[in-house]
Order: sequence, then structure tokens, then C-alpha cells
Amino acid sequence: MPKRLISNKRYLVYCLESKSSNLTYVGSTNDRHRRLMQHNGLKAGGSKYTANKTARPWHLGFYVKGFKNHRQALQFEYSVKHESRKFRSCTPHERRLKGLGATINKTKWTCNSSDSTKIPLRIHFKTDRMTPSDFSEFKLDHIKYNIDWEHVSS
Repeated sequence: MPKRLISNKRYLVYCLESKSSNLTYVGSTNDRHRRLMQHNGLKAGGSKYTANKTARPWHLGFYVKGFKNHRQALQFEYSVKHESRKFRSCTPHERRLKGLGATINKTKWTCNSSDSTKIPLRIHFKTDRMTPSDFSEFKLDHIKYNIDWEHVSS
């Protein structure tokens, strides 16, 4: 029986924002630069949702890293998308931020995931639409995390 190769790839969950509309997209990858190029149509691949040419160009709003494997990243991605749906009265951008906060506050991202409070996440915001005060409403005392703010001008 062949041995399974252990991947050293680091997965992350990201949120894209459209520069030309109010749309957002959440996904996971092990290469955010390649994935962004795919979403913007500069490389083959991407997503049917982001192929909408009127929503391009897409840029990175935030990304979260620190997952031990692809499964953890997918569980986190699922939870952010699922939690975002609960905030229907907000803009898409606000929904994703609230979905991120709600996911981070959960002790398990899905019913099959392990204890998420022991995973040292690092959250990177790369947007001019969010400030640290936007994230202050979330109670983050029970988890290990770091938040980096890198504001970019449009």
C-alpha cells in the first residue's frame, strides 16, 4: 500500500471584495496570489461566482491562516459562509465581517471539527473598508489569535 504524502502546504481562508460592486467571496487555498489571479481571470481556474466580469477586479479583503491542514481551512470557510447568512440586513461586506467574528467565537466550526480554540489563528485585514473598531464587538478572549491591519488605498 503506498504511503500517503504529508503536505507541508499551509492553507488559508480568504475573503475577496469586488472593486466595482458590493460583492464578496469567501474561499480557501494554499496559494493566495495564484488564487487571486484566477478569480480575476488572469490565470485559468477560479470560481463561477467570481467569473462575473462586471464584478472584476477582485481584491483581498482579509485572510486567516494558522490551519494545520486543508480540512480545518474548509471547516472554517464553511462556518464563515454559514454564519454570514444570519446577517441579512447588512451589506455583503458587513455580513462577511460578522460571519468571521461569529466563526472565531465558536468552539467548533462544524459539528465534525475539533476544538477550534486551540488553533493559533492569524487574521490579516488588507482593506480600506475595515478598521480595528469594526472588529471590537467580538469577544476573542478564549482563543489564540493575532490580527494584522494593512490598509490599502483604493
